[in-house]
Amino acid sequence: MNKNIQTNDPVVRFFISVIGIVFLAIILIELKSILIPYVLAVFLLFLFDPLHRKLKEKRVPLIFALFLDLVIIGLIIYGISVFVTGAINQFIASLPFYENRLTAMLQEFTEFLGLKTLDLSKLNILALLNELNVGNFAQNVLSSTVNVATSVFLVILFYVFSVFGHENIQRAFRKRIEFSQDNSNRISGSLQSWDVTYSQISEKIQHYFSVKFFLGLILALTTGLALWIFDVHFTIVWIVVTFLFYFIPTIGPFIAVLFPTLIALVQYQSFGYALFLLIILVALQTVVGNILEPKVLGDRLNINPLVILLSLFIWGYIWGIIGMLLAVPIMSTVKIILSLSESPNLKFLDELMSSHPLDE
Repeated sequence: MNKNIQTNDPVVRFFISVIGIVFLAIILIELKSILIPYVLAVFLLFLFDPLHRKLKEKRVPLIFALFLDLVIIGLIIYGISVFVTGAINQFIASLPFYENRLTAMLQEFTEFLGLKTLDLSKLNILALLNELNVGNFAQNVLSSTVNVATSVFLVILFYVFSVFGHENIQRAFRKRIEFSQDNSNRISGSLQSWDVTYSQISEKIQHYFSVKFFLGLILALTTGLALWIFDVHFTIVWIVVTFLFYFIPTIGPFIAVLFPTLIALVQYQSFGYALFLLIILVALQTVVGNILEPKVLGDRLNINPLVILLSLFIWGYIWGIIGMLLAVPIMSTVKIILSLSESPNLKFLDELMSSHPLDE
């Protein structure tokens, strides 16, 4: 009797839930080297699902569909590696120019503050770079490259096995539901809930990434046009940065406009010029992110903006930049599962996560 009272006590259940969430977060952090590639592979599976269905309708063998997927992924990885290498080489070649400009700006600023005795002759960016421990730097670069290559290999490995195994997993869940229910109506209802859950998760993830992709492309191209008109260096780099950081809500747009503005400030040594460029970039971000995106996405995600912001910080803390990119799709998946639950507590959580009341 006492055990039942203690188990049903809301306070006890609350603290058990908190402990469970903390324990789950620790597992996600400790196993992130394995879980991140697996989650990325699962999202890739959802993204390639429409292509697989089209090929399946044309009776194309699954092995050929997988080969096409790997070709697409390989081309994307190759393009990213070529772009990153070119951007680094371009930046290194431009270091002397920015060294002179930055030194001149600091000199003018110190004279403005009346610090004319401050000696800036020792400010030599190239000399500072040369004084760095080249061995440690090369070791860090090699280590980062190996880590990235390992992560990419794991993503591809998990994806290959997921392509061949996800149908068997679905079939196993359906059989488990059939054997766990006695009433035929409850069987069909459970199977329908499973099918609805999977289809809704797949549809919302595909819709989210497709909308983000096209709107991000529009934003990146218009930003690139503005930077080209202002003749800002590394325009191609900022186009790609704008596109990638558009997938990170709230924080991404801030970072995307900050770096090209700073480059323009150092390049032209004019606060007014950089401020005018900043206003244009912020206006483009506002139009695409706050006007076009809500109209296109609408209420299909139906996630409270506060929940998005909190999930952004939480998943960013757990999985870093990858967690921030996946924060919205993960929370959308969680919300779909909550919305299909019959538990009053889970329904309450679904209500809290919604951007508008569920009964509207």
